[in-house]
Amino acid sequence: MRRILSLALLFSLVTHVYGQLTVNNNPPYATPQDWVQNILLGQGVTVSNVTYTGATNACGFFDGSNMPMNNIGLDSGLLMTSGTI
Repeated sequence: MRRILSLALLFSLVTHVYGQLTVNNNPPYATPQDWVQNILLGQGVTVSNVTYTGATNACGFFDGSNMPMNNIGLDSGLLMTSGTI
């Protein structure tokens, strides 16, 4: 019983828990052209004739640079799924 109470007290003291990245498919990068130009390629590289034939809510970007514990090793990137974000 004492062990269970100790564990319950330990878990109740945790204040910040981060379980996943926050993915966004809204502006500033709201179109496939924006995703390719600004996220995949970066500045100084131009691309033309970008086409995307999937649902617009199946792609988005993430910015993990402001997360205190970024354990995946990527500051930002593009997420493409077969479902919705």
